[in-house]
Amino acid sequence: MSDTRITMGNDLRLQKSRFKYDMRKLYFINRVVNYWNSLPKWVVTANNTNVFKRRLDQYWQHRDII
Repeated sequence: MSDTRITMGNDLRLQKSRFKYDMRKLYFINRVVNYWNSLPKWVVTANNTNVFKRRLDQYWQHRDII
């Protein structure tokens, strides 16, 4: 978790760590941190997995995903 209090995004922001080797840049957590931090609070604070999936689909419905 990140200690910074940025007004954009959500309160459950993750902090990207720096690694000594380039190999760790490809780990799953490093690939998804930017996407997670960009999600709004109403998506991240879902009570369960199904609600999170539904809210995520609603959020991404009109956005281009790479």
